[in-house]
Amino acid sequence: MTDVAADRGYTILLAHLHKPTSSLPLETLQSLIAHFLSLHPAPAPLSATVVSSPLFRPFAHNTLSVLHTALRGAVHLKWKALQDESNSLLSLGPSKRVQMDAWARSVVGGFTGAQSVVRLVGAGGVLLGLEDLKKDIGSGNGRRSARGKAEDEVVIALAEVMELYGRKGDSWESEFKPQVEAGEADTLSLSLVFASQFLARVDSQRLLALPLPELTSHFITTLESAFYKGSFLSTLAKSISTSSHNQISLVSPRPDESGDYPYSDPLTSPLQSTLRTLSSSTLFTHVASLSRAAAFVLPLLVESRPREGWTTLSDVTQRLRALAYAVERDWSQSPLANVESEEAISPESRDTATQLWTALKTQLFATVMVSQAVLGSIVYSHRPDSLVTELSAASLALGTLETLRHLSFVISKFGGVEGGFGELKSAFYSALDILSVDASLSNELVRGMSVADSEGPSTGTRSRVFDRAVLAFRLSCVEQLILVLDAQAVETHVVPMCLPHLNDPTHRETYELAHSVVLGVFASHARKHMGDPSVDAEPSFVEKLTPYYTRCLLENSADEKLSTTQLRLAFSALVSSAATSSRALAHHALSAILALIQTSPPAQKQRLRLALISSLSGLDLPLLSIFADRARETILAAGVEERDELWEELFKELVVNSGDREKEWAMRWWADHRPRNAPTVPAAMGEKGKGREQLAA
Repeated sequence: MTDVAADRGYTILLAHLHKPTSSLPLETLQSLIAHFLSLHPAPAPLSATVVSSPLFRPFAHNTLSVLHTALRGAVHLKWKALQDESNSLLSLGPSKRVQMDAWARSVVGGFTGAQSVVRLVGAGGVLLGLEDLKKDIGSGNGRRSARGKAEDEVVIALAEVMELYGRKGDSWESEFKPQVEAGEADTLSLSLVFASQFLARVDSQRLLALPLPELTSHFITTLESAFYKGSFLSTLAKSISTSSHNQISLVSPRPDESGDYPYSDPLTSPLQSTLRTLSSSTLFTHVASLSRAAAFVLPLLVESRPREGWTTLSDVTQRLRALAYAVERDWSQSPLANVESEEAISPESRDTATQLWTALKTQLFATVMVSQAVLGSIVYSHRPDSLVTELSAASLALGTLETLRHLSFVISKFGGVEGGFGELKSAFYSALDILSVDASLSNELVRGMSVADSEGPSTGTRSRVFDRAVLAFRLSCVEQLILVLDAQAVETHVVPMCLPHLNDPTHRETYELAHSVVLGVFASHARKHMGDPSVDAEPSFVEKLTPYYTRCLLENSADEKLSTTQLRLAFSALVSSAATSSRALAHHALSAILALIQTSPPAQKQRLRLALISSLSGLDLPLLSIFADRARETILAAGVEERDELWEELFKELVVNSGDREKEWAMRWWADHRPRNAPTVPAAMGEKGKGREQLAA
């Protein structure tokens, strides 16, 4: 083994470690620490010197990162040195794993007596290094192993950090706490930034020794601080002006008050300064790891301490909602909320706009990540009976949906919920699944959706673009909850929310969602009516709605409105629902489409014929026997090029998709009326059971 103490580089390192400042670049210092730690067979003295060095005071992210990375790198260098040594013919003694374990224990042993923040960062670096080499050296984490000792040190140091910095002391007490560098996050937040990178590598049984409710709260507080508690858009209104080209400007010329003006940014604004500071901050750049850590701790807390866990889940949900609300409030009152495209923003402001959207999307990602943990925790745990009645799985799901609603203007940038990233869709649909178990809260959610926010073009200070994003989110919620909503909520809230948008294809998302929700109303009615023939409250409303929606669908059969597939599925669902309560209603809808076929242009005629044919499989025998013949007449009146498609679709609806009671009649009818080149009845048997496409939404 090299005589480390005689190495001039080692002497230089020690000299620099004993000084409060160093002329060495941080990268060089990091490399020297890792190198000489890996050379020592018993590195505890050097380890102790490193963690007690004044170079790491006051606390700063860049210097603590040097310590963290150096210790992680030292583990890798030590393992490589042991591998090289084992390849030598002169290699004798303990195995590589034994030597590695002894060395790492010695490194962690050198942390004894050091300040808790430094111990946390250093032990985390060793732990991650051992985790990196887990396949080579194993993952044993017994108390006597190096990994076990590193995990214990992380838990003890983190507990001390929380005790020392987690509560506000008086000014006298604060004098004895090591301070952070100017411009840095507070000591606790800085410590959590590092802890978030390795906390998940600690055995969960060890983590149970920590005060998990307080730890979760500290993580959420740190996330709130990363986004300035939702106030980072508070300067948005005063930063906006209109450029000479009638575009929105987020920056303005800087007054030439200094000699260095030619070398500084000539354009600035309060918003730009805020975003620049935000995006470069330590907390913001570590939002992902902080969110993951919070999401990791929550299930542990709920599983180990259910009562405290559920109370913490409620607190986390409320705080995320408040954070989202603050951002939504400032955004909705700004001209940016009404911007349709990037062209409305002046070229010199687009970099600032990009920074703004990066911050908003980062907040959405963090919110979704933590919300997923909240929802997962309540799904896989039993609610303690001792909790207040108001705190339930459904109420937490409702809070999550309200939080996402506040961020719906950000979600719209991903194309809405359906176009969003997988984690967003998972959180959204999980929340709806949990909420749907509680019909009362589901109806409360829908009733809380102000119709005023959904009545087409906005007036005053409200934004049409912003309102559409909110409406799209609300419609997506309602679409999934239709089956559990009561008739009054559907009649007084759901349908009025949809009506202004059923004939406006300009905005496809709200247009298609509105149709999808109305079709859900019909499908829900059909299911309830078939399951309980005594139901008589809802059919009266559906009967009133059917003629209107029939006319609406026919109006939307023109070009650039509903697609052929959408029209077919919608008309089929309408007729099927109407037929469950009144043959007269179904007859009315079918007669209306037949009448329109007579007067429509050729392209629209074909769509209408296909829609008529699609509805046949949902009819009972008395209606089917009438309208199968009428469908055949429309096919015979069509051009030769259209007939093949129409015969094929008629065959599928009658022979393949018709109900069991109508099947025999349909097969006989087809045998009697099919054209010469059409498929025979036996050919259909292999196609039975094919599923239908869903209405695109």
